[in-house]
Amino acid sequence: MCDVLNVWCTGACSGPLDGDSQPQATKALVVVGVGINGYWRLPLAYYLTDGTNAELQHSLLLAVICKLWEACCVVVSVTFDGLAANQKTLQLLGCNFDPQNLTSVFPHPECPSVSVAAIFDPCHMMKLARNTLNEYQIIVVPGLGKAKWQRVEFLHSKQNVEGLTLANKLTEAHLKFKTQKMKVRLAVQVFSSSTARALEYLRLSGCPEFKDSLPTEVLLSKLDKLFDILNSRSCYGKGYKAAITYANMSMRLAFLRECKEFLLQLQDSTGQLLVNTKRRTFVVGLCVTIDSVVYLTEQLLAGCGINDVKLKYLATYKLSQDQIETLFSVIRRRGGWSNNPTCLQFSFAYRALLSHIGVVATENANVQIAASGDILAGPDDHSEEPMFTDQVLNEHSYASYLPALTTYVENVCCYVAGFVVRRLLPRVKCAECRALLVGVPDVDTSNYCFLQLKNNGGLIKPSNAVVTIVHKAEKHLRAYVPVDKPVHAISRLGEKIERAVLSDVDCCKLFGSTDHMLDTAIGIDNHIFTLVRHIVRFFLAIRKFHIVKSWNIAQKGVSVRQSMTKLVLFKNQ
Repeated sequence: MCDVLNVWCTGACSGPLDGDSQPQATKALVVVGVGINGYWRLPLAYYLTDGTNAELQHSLLLAVICKLWEACCVVVSVTFDGLAANQKTLQLLGCNFDPQNLTSVFPHPECPSVSVAAIFDPCHMMKLARNTLNEYQIIVVPGLGKAKWQRVEFLHSKQNVEGLTLANKLTEAHLKFKTQKMKVRLAVQVFSSSTARALEYLRLSGCPEFKDSLPTEVLLSKLDKLFDILNSRSCYGKGYKAAITYANMSMRLAFLRECKEFLLQLQDSTGQLLVNTKRRTFVVGLCVTIDSVVYLTEQLLAGCGINDVKLKYLATYKLSQDQIETLFSVIRRRGGWSNNPTCLQFSFAYRALLSHIGVVATENANVQIAASGDILAGPDDHSEEPMFTDQVLNEHSYASYLPALTTYVENVCCYVAGFVVRRLLPRVKCAECRALLVGVPDVDTSNYCFLQLKNNGGLIKPSNAVVTIVHKAEKHLRAYVPVDKPVHAISRLGEKIERAVLSDVDCCKLFGSTDHMLDTAIGIDNHIFTLVRHIVRFFLAIRKFHIVKSWNIAQKGVSVRQSMTKLVLFKNQ
């Protein structure tokens, strides 16, 4: 039986001999394979060494590829991070990283008619892109202007002042990331469409700090879409997160080629092309990866296949280095979360993994753990879903505590009101009450500007009555919650704010000309009264989560990762 797979290589290596005359091993070169047309991944080999050089990595990689050929497995791609030794290894194999003549494939050592694609891990490339923008502060986008890191800092400051986030994940850790450089989320959440949309909203609102933020928006948006394509997991994903299929193949390949040209034209503040500077790795790496994905798509989807294997879709996540990062997290977990295991500890952990003992990685690792049935994945969680999960609340954590409602605050509250309606609709049985929750708001109203900007067709537009209730609840919440002790003031706010909102609005006129209030029970059990209470409760649950989360971040203090690596385990970081 023949198969095709991708191979990851990471770590270091220096000597092939094992003897007392050799230096003590301090590093490990690990090779992991994953099935492109299957649902398996497996550690293939490891080499305990004391250093690294491209020549030895080249010879070891060729040996692994040849051994896999003997086992009827055809290697179609090899994934590395951006280390200089890894680039040299790929050049020895036959790749060319000259921007004018990029070659992203090299011939298979056992079958020259088959080419092996070189992949630079997209997660590492995004971190390098973030580091480049932070170090240079300015990246010139030809035809548009200067993309500036300062715009991201201004956005974070604006959100802190207003007390609400414009539906993005920016925190202080995203700006002061140098003690947490390895965390992928701190990079990809900066280069995200949510951050780009927030900058666009502030620019269109006339904020002077964001009047020239268009180049920054374009850079963030381009890299966000590119990362989504290079990190796709399922053919059922939405937008650019969907895997490459026959239906979207032409559009995906056109966008990838467009991104390659875009990257090669980026310049620093002096006008020099980034690809010619010392920070060129992320540009070259992404361009090589784009060419490799285009090659694999043309061969495995549009062409006659590789080794008579064709795919219905290409999930590019299988080409990333997350698989080996998860393996390392499992090994650390077996060693009591030690990030410096001995050779025996590493060997025993590796052997235990091959014995199917079911050890899984932590949820706080550098990468997200995919749910699958192989030896690196954890058991499925079949627990009953609560009404408010951490994921739902985390995705809609927008509010904080300020004494007044500005246009900025009103827009974000309107956006949150749409989510409140989405959560209420499945729970409301009365058809007339459901109709009162959803409306067609006036697009010219200033409160709906951010909602219109974020809406790609799937957001729910709340009725004017729901927006009014949310705004009232926001005002009362800001009045009741002090800035210095927010956590201690929210424990018993629910009924208090419900009564305050009910006394502050005219329920007879709130939902317009409707007789539904007269059709139902009179008094506290009236459907309109109950609906208002439910809206306030759902909104307050989101606000409570954000208040506690913000307080926890403020109390956490400075991270000691990387600066004090030996104390990380004792400080639970």
